[in-house]
Amino acid sequence: AAGVAAMAEGARSGATFAYHVDTPVSVGRHQSVMVPIVQTTVSAAKVAHYDPRVLEGNPLAAVRLVNDTGLHLAGGTVTVYDANGFAGNALLADLVPGDSRVLAYAVDLEVAAEVEGGSEPQRVVAARLVRGLLETETRQRVTQTVRLTPRTDEERLVLVDVPRVEGYEVVAPEPAPLLTPDALRFGVVVNAGAGASAPVGVPVQLRCAPTDDTEACELEVVLER
Repeated sequence: AAGVAAMAEGARSGATFAYHVDTPVSVGRHQSVMVPIVQTTVSAAKVAHYDPRVLEGNPLAAVRLVNDTGLHLAGGTVTVYDANGFAGNALLADLVPGDSRVLAYAVDLEVAAEVEGGSEPQRVVAARLVRGLLETETRQRVTQTVRLTPRTDEERLVLVDVPRVEGYEVVAPEPAPLLTPDALRFGVVVNAGAGASAPVGVPVQLRCAPTDDTEACELEVVLER
């Protein structure tokens, strides 16, 4: 919209990605030049991202990008604008075609968050005799409850990260969460209106309508081994 046109096209080269400038550029001694590489529309959705390991009391305002440009987007600083103007700065790691990334750029003060964890004692769920030996199967559960309290009437998708625990699998809720390198990512829609929908590729495990009896929206994650 600012009248800047892309001057390069991308091509994969082995394990790297190269940009080839369409129009020759001359750079004189002691001079530098900025060449627009990509000028296109990228699929994006406004979300909130809650990770208690980063900030315990509030989620972060974020935007989820899907690289549907067909080009490799090099990492660097991203400046985010919304309808009101400048919103914040984020840091983008290299984004290959078809991949997605959540970029946090500010603290979301309109949603309060708290997390509470617990565990249940081991219990025997099966016993059998095998060639004179008694085999028992035991299971142990851990739970983590995330409470999200909106301070706004605006519908919001909150991506909740729960740390992955080695050897445990998700029992509830459904559908299965997204897997990140170190967390399980659940989708919670607060102030959900009729026909509320999440971005493609983001499963939603919980929707809380404004008419619910309780003010807080509670996501209970149950892990078992």
